[in-house]
Amino acid sequence: MPRQKLSASPCLKKIAFMIKFLAAAFLFPGTVLINALGVTPEQDGGIMRSMFNMIFWSVIVVYFALIFTLKT
Repeated sequence: MPRQKLSASPCLKKIAFMIKFLAAAFLFPGTVLINALGVTPEQDGGIMRSMFNMIFWSVIVVYFALIFTLKT
């Protein structure tokens, strides 16, 4: 008996798209850096990209935290 193909609901497809988009946006700064340096993900192992992403997003978070705390 042939198997029936299961298809995801449109809501699940939208959620999956949003998760992929957010992941790509979150990893974008590190990806740009390793591409600019000519390093492949296989050579890097994700270490350089992870370090740069942590530094980048930490600066952004601290900046907004300072703005928020100085307003109050």
